[in-house]
This record gives sequence, C-alpha cells and structure tokens, in this order.
Amino acid sequence: MRGFFGLVVVLCVRTHPIRRVNVGFDRWGRTSRLLFAQPRLERIPCRSSRAGRAGAPAARGRGIRSPEGSRRLTTSRLHKGILSSTRIDMLVNVTTDNLASMDKSNIIAAYKKLGDIIKGKKSAPDSLDQGSWWKVHNLALKAVESDFLNPFELSSMVANHKGLPNSTVILNALQLSAVRQSSRFLPKNIAHFYIGLIQLRAQPKPELLKIFDKKLRDSMVTCQPHVAASVLWALRKMNVEVSEDLIQMLGEKVAGDVNGTVRVKLLARSVWSFASFKFREGRAKPSDSIMEMPLGQSNNGKQANVLERLVNVMGERVRSDSDIEASDLAHAIWAFAKISYQDSEFTDTIKEKISDRISIFDGYDIANILWSLAKLQCEQPNSELLSLLEGCAIDFSSSFKPQGLSNCLWAFATLSHPPSTEFIEASKHYMQTQGKRFDAQSISNTLWACAKLEIKLSPQEIMSLEEGILKVYKEFVPQEISISLWAFAHLEQKPSSAVLGALEEQLSSKIPLMSAQGVANTLW
Repeated sequence: MRGFFGLVVVLCVRTHPIRRVNVGFDRWGRTSRLLFAQPRLERIPCRSSRAGRAGAPAARGRGIRSPEGSRRLTTSRLHKGILSSTRIDMLVNVTTDNLASMDKSNIIAAYKKLGDIIKGKKSAPDSLDQGSWWKVHNLALKAVESDFLNPFELSSMVANHKGLPNSTVILNALQLSAVRQSSRFLPKNIAHFYIGLIQLRAQPKPELLKIFDKKLRDSMVTCQPHVAASVLWALRKMNVEVSEDLIQMLGEKVAGDVNGTVRVKLLARSVWSFASFKFREGRAKPSDSIMEMPLGQSNNGKQANVLERLVNVMGERVRSDSDIEASDLAHAIWAFAKISYQDSEFTDTIKEKISDRISIFDGYDIANILWSLAKLQCEQPNSELLSLLEGCAIDFSSSFKPQGLSNCLWAFATLSHPPSTEFIEASKHYMQTQGKRFDAQSISNTLWACAKLEIKLSPQEIMSLEEGILKVYKEFVPQEISISLWAFAHLEQKPSSAVLGALEEQLSSKIPLMSAQGVANTLW
C-alpha cells in the first residue's frame, strides 16, 4: 500500500505544470511533504527543517508563494540551499526578489556571498550590478539595528566585513548592537568580535570597550585559557587602554594553562602583549617600552610575577613538544627576543629545533627568526644555522613583504654576517621592483643594513626606495630620518631634491624629539 501511494505521488510530480518539484520522505518511506519551487530555481532541498529529525513534520513559518499557485515553500530551507550554491546568478535572483522573507542565517550568508562578489573573490554575471549588493546591505543593516542577530552572528558579520562598501555605517551599527546585547556575550564571542575589528583595522567604541571589560572580568572563572590569550592579544593589537585588573586576570588565566590547551604561537603573543602593558592607577596602558627579562626591579610585582610564569610555561612547552610546528617556534623565539630573555639552554634547544625543521618554514617565519637571533645576539657570523636561514631567505625573496626583507638585511648587518652574492642580488631586485611599497621603518632599516654590509645600490634601486620615501615621509620618526640620511651619505648616494625637501620638512617639526646621536648622524 505504501508503495502504491508513493508511485501516485511521483506520477503527480511528473505531470504537475510547475517543472521543478521535490518530494521528501520520512524514515518509513511515506511522503512527508511536497515542495513547489519557482520555475527558475533548481535543486531545492526538501528535508524537514526541524532539528534534523527524520520523519518530523515540516516546520511552519513564512514562505514564498509560487507565481503559478498558492503552494508555499519553507523559506529557511529554500534559501539555505540556494545560498550554498555556486550559481551566482541564482543567488542574486533569490536575494533581490525575496529579501523580505529571509531569516537571519540567510541574511548573513547572502551578505557574505554578495560581499565576495563586490570584493572580486568570485566571478559574477554581466547582469549583476551593485544594486543587488545594496539591497542585501540595507536588509543586513536593518537586522543589526533591530538586534535580530545574536552575539555569534554579530561576530561573524564583523569578521566577514573587510573590504566591503559603506563599512563605516554597518560597523557602527554592529558595535552598538553588541553594546545593547552585551549581557548575552560569552568571552569567546568577545574574542571573535575584537579579532574582527583588528582585521578591519577599526577601533572599538569607548562604550563597547568599557562594557566588555566588565563582562570579561565577571566571566573570567568560565573563560577558557585560549580565549583569554586571544582577548589579551587583541587588546594590545588594538592599542587600547583597559582596566589593570582585566589584563592581570587574563595573564593569570593563560599562565595557568596546565593542560597545554593554548597553542605556543598564542602563548608567544600573550607574552608580548602582557609585557607591553604599563600598569598605573588601576589602568593598563599599551606601551612601546616592554618589560624585559630578567625582570629585576618592577613597579608592579604582580605583573612581573605573571610575566615570569608566562615565560616559564612557554619555555617548557617549547622544550617538551617534539612535534612543535614551525610557526610556533618562530613566534616563541620572537617573543623571547621582544622581552630580551636570555637563557643559553633555551636558545640552544630552539636553534636545534629550527635546524631540524628548516625545510617547513615559510618566508614570514624565516624573517622573524633572523630578526630574533639578531635581537638576542645568540648566533655567530657564518654559522651553519645562519647559512641555512639565508638559503631559505633566497628561496622566499620574491614573496617577502617589505618588512620581511628589511628584517633579514637588518639581522645580517647586526650579526655582522656577510650575505652571499645570490642573496644580495635577490634583495636588490626586490628593492628595485617593490621599493615604493616599503614603509618608513623598512626603508630606514634597509638603507642602514646596506650601508653596514657595504652593499652598493644602483640608481634604479635608489630611485625605487625614494618613491617609497615620498609616499610615507610623514610617517618617519626622528631616528629613522637620521639613519636614512646617514646611510645615503655612507653609500655615497645623494638623495633627490624632492626627497631631501620632504625629509627636511618632517625633520623641522621633530627636532625637539631627536636624541644627541640622531642630531650627530644627521649633521654628519
């Protein structure tokens, strides 16, 4: 009998005037519901929307009326199926024609997918115009302003918002919605929200920062160590001032990670972040002056104690982990260099691990390791390790970011390690083609390293670096100006009149901030 009714349903489906119809069956083979799709849509999912339970009746809710009949579609399942499709034209049709009936999960999916189109990540049909994007944008904005999205969904939208049009409007709405819903935020939601802001290079609103500060302190008992580490790093990256108690509590939570749940890379970031906060009058302010090891006399014994615990936890993890990943090693030695941590036993262990895994490092790791070895002064010129790292740097020279190349050159100059002709040629080629992308610090470090290593630069290479100077000269600090001028003179290269004029203009406003050595270098 069941088979007979199933056959009747199939025959009805095939003879119905609307071409695309899906039939759902329960676990006993009986028909659970019949869905009619709009003529232009394909492969609409037909399973029940009730928590995945087979045989459960279809959930009631708003639907879309078929243009050729009065049957309704379950909106959530219809849109989830279409929004997971790679058919961009189908996606645009659904989002532009049926926005009013979409639920919040579909709003986020449409927002991200059409955002990818605008950002050029996916190919779009010729018929697509930005009007489709703005319809979805306006719907998303309305959903955010009405607090329709929960903390997890708000954090997801922040993370997916990079590079989208009109970012200021919706980002402002996202932060205000987070303030209104702060009681619903868990520590992990706050961590995700902050990391999204970092990716956008956006600053948190003061009211958001204040309310999340209190929320984190009140929730610290249930906060996981890896979440605390992420929040600590995010607060330092955003360069914001928070309560002293919050930073202290976050540091203690990470330092108490006895089960090893925090990755070494995140531990390293926590060491740097915690050490670069200055405690004063109940507030923790980010500072470029980092607390160093050995700690010696500290204005805050509690902060020094927690930092020492963080260092010990990370050092033990590095020593005991036989399968430590390359980026974890690079970050560990970088963190110890940042706080000037000197331990011959540790440095010998980490150098041995680096040598064993040299083949799996990428360019970013190589540059960080070289900079760290130079900062710690724990490697001799022409050593086997430096030669291995130099060989890797040559392989990655074309994919370096400007800071990566300048860090390598600075490290070799600081360690008095004469690089090979092959590395010098690769570096000069990079300067000639990418010099205009260098920032102020990368330019001054590169020029200084070339002068120290006696690397003669051609007019083309100088011209490329000068283009970079003219783009970022207002970012130069006094030390970078004096170093750059000293390097030009040592290389016997006279800067163009435009470059000299730009640096002179910047220098005239910075003279009161210059050190005696800087003044001497500039006059020389």
